[in-house]
This record gives sequence, structure tokens and C-alpha cells, in this order.
Amino acid sequence: MGINLGNNNNNLQGTITVTQSGGGNVAIGNNNSSVLGNIGLSGGGGAQTLTVTSTSGSIYQFNNANVITAPGAASFFVTANGLATGTPVGAVILNNALNSFGGSVSAAGTRVVIRDSGALNLGTVTASTSLVATSGGAGITQSGVISSTGAASFAAANGFSIDVGTQANTFSSTVSFAALSGTLADVSVRDTTALDLQAMTLTGNLTAISGGAVTDSGALVIGGTTSVSAPGANITLDNANQFTGAVSLTGANVTLNNTVSSLVMGTGSVSGNLAVTSTTAVTQSGVTTLTVAGTTSFSAVGQNITLNNGNQFAGAVSLTGANVAVTDASGLILGPTTATGTLAATATTGNISQTGALNVTGASTFTGANGVSITLDQSANVLTGIVSFVASAGNLGSVTLVDTTAVDLQALTLSGNLAITSGGLATDSGVLTIGGTTTISAVGQNITLDSANQFTGAVSL
Repeated sequence: MGINLGNNNNNLQGTITVTQSGGGNVAIGNNNSSVLGNIGLSGGGGAQTLTVTSTSGSIYQFNNANVITAPGAASFFVTANGLATGTPVGAVILNNALNSFGGSVSAAGTRVVIRDSGALNLGTVTASTSLVATSGGAGITQSGVISSTGAASFAAANGFSIDVGTQANTFSSTVSFAALSGTLADVSVRDTTALDLQAMTLTGNLTAISGGAVTDSGALVIGGTTSVSAPGANITLDNANQFTGAVSLTGANVTLNNTVSSLVMGTGSVSGNLAVTSTTAVTQSGVTTLTVAGTTSFSAVGQNITLNNGNQFAGAVSLTGANVAVTDASGLILGPTTATGTLAATATTGNISQTGALNVTGASTFTGANGVSITLDQSANVLTGIVSFVASAGNLGSVTLVDTTAVDLQALTLSGNLAITSGGLATDSGVLTIGGTTTISAVGQNITLDSANQFTGAVSL
């Protein structure tokens, strides 16, 4: 048999103490503040439920010596009608570190504070001002929807995880995750609205799903992988973040900043522009690809950038780094690019062109498929090292190159035309086999094409 004092017309003004060892459920209703003393449920094999409701005032524990022990689901509602769906009218403060909730904990109030000595499972929680949820000895999960109008903070024990990513939650303000001591393992969060992540350090993985924009108001230090999904909304993670594992992103305009650890790009689906800045080398994970509908920019000054998977860059790709390599599964458009080392640009099936100047200190290699054209016609190109044009199969179509420095042509076979404009000497270090016309312009400079070349069309010098 349980204890049923669930009528919200009750007027319980003192401390409420309950000992239920017979295995039944406990329900307490009140029309003013409910001050909880020791609440102990036992004897029912762990299924006993606890429900405390108030239609005014607050629900809170009398002092730190008063403990709630509820082996089954527990609910605490301070709402106008005493129901989970009612309008919050007061706070729910359950902050004793020794509380033990064996089942899910549901709450509705203005300010909601829930603390569990063990693993905390959040049921349906509505907080009209702020939410604080703490697990003193384990992690935090959820089985119901969480809604917090103000700041929401979640804290768990060292080495444990927080998973509030399984329900259609609404976090209308900032969301923070922290370890009571040490470091959290994994964090998963889902928000139907814009998501603003606070500073966070994890040894494991970060997974964030948002129905609006995603931002960071503090540095993210993630030891595992990072996955942020905000389809159709912007993602801006521009703090001094440290991403150790692969970073996967789905959004509209995406901005990412990385420091300390080498940046490994995972799967990316960007319907707008992608802008990535890293103080360390940039690579891709496995066979993951980046699909970007707008422009793409990677800046890693003095560091290598290697983006050699089957990427799909619809807009121009701008790169700043040391040795730089980029591959597009179709055509490749190069934006302004600076490589203090080498540049390797590959278009698997389409043409290679440019919208911004290329400045490359070392060798430059441009690779295309059979019959495609490579057009590098920006007047400010500075390709200091050897420039090579390579067909991945068959022969290239046409090649156009403008270089403010000397041009030394490597062996090249084209089915179409060759057009070279050089600001210095024009020479060949390999045989040129040109099926179309050949035009070489090096005003005021020497042109020396003395290999065993084969020019089928007209040659203009």
C-alpha cells in the first residue's frame, strides 16, 4: 500500500518527511511551498514512484541533512495546476549531494536544480528560468524532453558522460557541460533551437544536433571526435578550440577554428560557405568527403593541408599553407592560394580553373582527367617552382598558364591548345606534344623550346 496525499488543495506548511517501506507509491500535493525532509521509499523491488506537486511557492529540501531516496520514477512539479504541462510558478531545488534517484527524475518549475549521488536520468524537465542537473558519482542521461528558457548546466563525475542528445530538447540560452572534478568523457546534446556551447573539455566525443545556429562562447577541447549538425543553419566554432579527433560538420555557412592538435576533417555537408583556420596541419579522415555548395577556405599558415579525398567543392577553394594538396571529384576552381611549399591540385572528372591568384614557392602540379582543360589565367600568379600538368588517364585537352615568373614546361601531351604567358624566361624540360595551337608570350624574355617537341597546330611566339 502506498501513500496518497496528492490533492493540491492540501495545506502542508511544515517539513514533509516520508518513510515508505511497504513498496507502494508516494504522492504529495500542496497549495504552497513543499519543504522536504527525509523522503525514503523502499521495499517494492525498486519500482515505487514519488510525486510531489505544489501550485504555489516552491519545492525544496529543508537542509543538507535531508535526503530523498526514490528507487522508481520521481516527479516534482511547481505549476499553476500541479501538472507537468502547467505554467511554472515556483522553483524546484533538490540539491542534496546524497539524493538517490533510481528511476527518471521529472520536474517543472521556474528554476530547477536536481542532484543525484549516482547516475541521473532526466525525464521530462521544464525550467522557465534556469536548469542545473548534477550527477555526483556517475553520468547523466535522459528519457524525456528537456526545456530550459534560461541557462542550462550539466555536471557529472570525472570520466563519465552526459547524454542529452536523444530527445527534441529546447535550450533557449547557453548550455554548459562540466566535470565535478577531472574531465568528462563524452557529451551528446540535441536542441531544437539555436545552440550556444560553453567552454568544454572532453576526453571522448562531442555530438551536437541543433535546429538553429550553433556557436561557441568558450574553447572546446575535444579528445575524441566532434560531430555538429545544424542543417540549413550556420555553425560558428571560432574560439581557440582543440579538436583531436575527426571533425564532421553539417550546416549552411560553417566557420571552424582549431589550435594545438592537428585538424582532421571528417564528413562535411555545407550548403553555404566553409571557412577553416588551423594553427596545425589539416588532413582528412579515411574516405570521408567534404561537400560544399559555396566557397571553401582553409588557412593553416606554415602547415601542410592535405584534402585528397573525393570532395565536392562547387565554389572556389582558397588555401593557405606550406605543402598544399586538394582534390575535387568533379571540376576544381582555385581561389586565392598561397603555398610556401608545394601545390598539388587534382580534378577527378572536370576542368581546373581559378578565380584568384596562386602564389607557390615550390613545385606546382595540376592533374586532370582525359580531355579536360586547365586554365590558370590570373595575371598575378607567382609559380616560382616547376609547374607540371598531368593527365590521370589519356591526355589533357587544353592548358592555359599565366605566370609572373619564369616558366619551365615539363613534358606535356595535349589534344588541344597550349597558351603560356610568362613574366620571365620560357623553357621546356620535357617534350611538348601539342595537338592544337601553341602560343608562348614572354615579352622581353628569351623563349627556348629545344626538346623533341611535336606541334600540330600553329605556333605563335
